[in-house]
Amino acid sequence: MAITRVQATPATVTTVLATSCTVTFATPPAVGDAVIAVVLGNSNTAASTSCTDSAGHTYTVAKAMTTGGTAAVTIYYVPVLTATATPFTVTFTGANLFRVAIAIAYRCVGAGLTVDATAGTVGVALTSHSAGPLAPATAAEVILVGAIVAVGSSFYTASPAPPWLQEHEEPFTVRSPAGEINSQVVTAALGTTGAITWAVSANYTAATALVAFKSTGPAVGPGIRGALVAGEATTVTASRAVAFGLDGATHIHDVSGVLQVYGALAVSETVQVGDVSGVTATTLIGRGPGEVLEAVTVGDGLTLTGNVLALPPGTYDAPLSDGDLAAADLIFADGNVIIVQVPT
Repeated sequence: MAITRVQATPATVTTVLATSCTVTFATPPAVGDAVIAVVLGNSNTAASTSCTDSAGHTYTVAKAMTTGGTAAVTIYYVPVLTATATPFTVTFTGANLFRVAIAIAYRCVGAGLTVDATAGTVGVALTSHSAGPLAPATAAEVILVGAIVAVGSSFYTASPAPPWLQEHEEPFTVRSPAGEINSQVVTAALGTTGAITWAVSANYTAATALVAFKSTGPAVGPGIRGALVAGEATTVTASRAVAFGLDGATHIHDVSGVLQVYGALAVSETVQVGDVSGVTATTLIGRGPGEVLEAVTVGDGLTLTGNVLALPPGTYDAPLSDGDLAAADLIFADGNVIIVQVPT
């Protein structure tokens, strides 16, 4: 599945000098998501010296830029969440500064994000500031996150045109840095050279940063070969997957969002195939009562279309698993990992 922007936090703007600031997601990101966090600060060194979240992750600097005077920007990321929390907060710490910060959650990032390319500039007394072009993308799909920061009266930006999404714009005040944060997910990205330009209201010195993120690899493994044949023994290679609400009792996913399946498949093990009569490439397959692979019942109120179990609106995608990130409980008859829509 394609990388998807799930949500962004509201921006936090500190209007008093502080050594930290925190942003909060309205809905906790899921295990397996990735988070990119951006902070602007009125600093001549760094907008932040560390970034952590309430689920215990420490974030890595993807790109940091400063004007060398009074404005700095840092883009952080955590490749993949191994835990979540309620509330899910991201905290930036450092010197005693005014700051503007947000965090953005992405889903379907495979085994996790890594930096593909970066760019940054310091433009002196310009009415247009750019970052990029980046080195050619080495992945078919990338996330681009760009930011500009300055300190100057009456500073404001003209947002780049779509497909750039304006995550936040902060006009100048005497108690906050001014700037803008933008993002986009680029498909068919291989070989492209991303770039971004902001028009600003007057001749200002500003720092810019642009990062392209890519997946480090698919979350799914090779699965099993072809369709299942009743009575055979087959070696199943399970995928890395995300935990969601399993109790191991039965293999039914019901309308309340409670997912119940039989025991997990090991990363690679030989299993017996049970009754698979009538299955197709989109039939759900799981380990049944006899410890054999068999068709799985879809709960009332759900539909199965295009290898996706669909719940009503207000849902999100999640692979099925018992919480073991090295194993998946359910697979399609054609070897694909199951993705379902689960309630937000």
